[in-house]
Amino acid sequence: MAVVRLGVIGGGVIGRQHLKVAQKCSSLQVVAVADLREEVARETAKEFGIPRAYGSAEALLDDAEVEAVVLAFPTAGRAQVALQAFAGGKQMWTVPSPFLPHVAPGSDAETHVVALLRDEEGLTVAYERGEYMPTASDDVWEIIGERGSLRFKMVPDRGKVIVFYEAKTEQGVTPKVFWQGDESWEIAHAGPLTDFAAAILERRPPKTSLEQALIVQQITDAIYASAMAGKPMALDWEG
Repeated sequence: MAVVRLGVIGGGVIGRQHLKVAQKCSSLQVVAVADLREEVARETAKEFGIPRAYGSAEALLDDAEVEAVVLAFPTAGRAQVALQAFAGGKQMWTVPSPFLPHVAPGSDAETHVVALLRDEEGLTVAYERGEYMPTASDDVWEIIGERGSLRFKMVPDRGKVIVFYEAKTEQGVTPKVFWQGDESWEIAHAGPLTDFAAAILERRPPKTSLEQALIVQQITDAIYASAMAGKPMALDWEG
């Protein structure tokens, strides 16, 4: 069976989640791991039975056996490494948000960002994200419509509950549990990583298209442009 020989850059929490998923995926073979803290890379390689450990992204990208790379480290450094990966002919999987070049001087936007997005039909999205902060998180999605609101935790968790708060004139707001159960981080990472491997082997685009990634990047750029200019930014694209 054909497999994709994978290298993972980043031996932290997210990198380890990717490694757990990759080990269970029959179409992936992890052949190398890298971390700026070389001792972490060696420990990770030993834990997951990975043949080679490197102390830099460049060293892993120079490994001729590595066909594809997962960038599992903070967004600020991903853009440069991604370009190096592409230049070396590697397939690359990452979150499409190389933030740092777009952050206003003196801004803490790499740590905390709040934004309000609204489309011409009235759909409104209130967005808040914190990064690198040792605080309790409240990762919540809330979708509000004419009949009520749907509220659920964005990330996987044990005892996760999806609740619909139905609004009626006679009874007011009534909560109804749509679903509850346990989820793990492996669920969140398994789908995209497995699809990444399948897309390489089948020579097709991944399910998350480049067009979708560019739309996310346009929104990200507009958020930072708005912060720098002190006024709303308008985006215009064909959906």
